[in-house]
Amino acid sequence: MTERQPHLAGPLRARLLVCGKTRVSGAEAIVDATLESPLDRWQGKARIAVDRLGHPTAQLKQLAGTIDFTGSARRTTGALDLRTGAFRTDPLAGDSLALAGRYALGSDGAAMQGQVSAKGAAFTPAWRKRLAELGSTGDGTPIGPLMVK
Repeated sequence: MTERQPHLAGPLRARLLVCGKTRVSGAEAIVDATLESPLDRWQGKARIAVDRLGHPTAQLKQLAGTIDFTGSARRTTGALDLRTGAFRTDPLAGDSLALAGRYALGSDGAAMQGQVSAKGAAFTPAWRKRLAELGSTGDGTPIGPLMVK
């Protein structure tokens, strides 16, 4: 602790974390963070690695990257650079995802500005079926021929 500012450094590990319907297994973070007295503000960075992240609507394997943060419980901002291995969501599945940019989280909501990219991504079979069915939704209307295309 320096000048009444606790400093956290080192690894944090968890075999399993559960929050609602989200399950994270094989999590590790190398953290370097400073808290301001009375622990109402923080600043730092973390290098993270997660074996699996699962939710009924999305699954990720091998999530890794860096996150930095500055703020308070009212509003925290920072940057992130994350990569995954195989992923599956309700509409898409693929070989990998990458997400990099700046974020803000707070009592007024969440926002992100950055870039997302995917390799080997394709619509899941259920979504391909839904999209194919859209072709007939315009039958009998002036846009019917366009919907088939």
